[in-house]
Amino acid sequence: MHQHCVFQLLNNWETSDLLTAYSLFSEKQKQRTQLWVIGDGSEKKALEEFVQSSDLEEKVTFWGKLPNAQLPDYYAAADIFIAPSITDSSGDTEGQGVTLVEAMARGTAVISTTTGGISEVIKHGHTGLLVSPQAPLELKNAIIQLLDDSKLRESMAEQGKQSAQNYAWSKVSQQFQALYNQVSLRH
Repeated sequence: MHQHCVFQLLNNWETSDLLTAYSLFSEKQKQRTQLWVIGDGSEKKALEEFVQSSDLEEKVTFWGKLPNAQLPDYYAAADIFIAPSITDSSGDTEGQGVTLVEAMARGTAVISTTTGGISEVIKHGHTGLLVSPQAPLELKNAIIQLLDDSKLRESMAEQGKQSAQNYAWSKVSQQFQALYNQVSLRH
């Protein structure tokens, strides 16, 4: 039985790091996994060529851009959701907080990077794993850790699912209403 890792493609450097990490898997690790890449980007052709040159065509599936309504099904079908983020040359952080919360809400273990506000969403070692940006070997080791340790993966998925409830619109709207009431009473 294959374990599935899902990555949502928003930034091509992120995907390049993930594909490099996946290419570092042992043959045995590759045999028991599948990597799904969801989304699109300007470097998709180059990434597909990297997959071919790394002999990963049978292990990596590029699903392309999918409607947002379908994404939760992919998160739920995956064992791990991977969303590495980077800080680009202008200093902007490419974050994926919303997609991380969506994956966590579906009970999927998550891995991301220590950039921007990601550490506000993921508590390393509890609700997911955080690795350094642009560190494919570190990313590979985090993926293998969760693939090999089903108890840890399941625990993080459950804690992540509970944590994601803090981001539910109903809870957020209640917090805004309470804040509004406090401010209104002061004036």
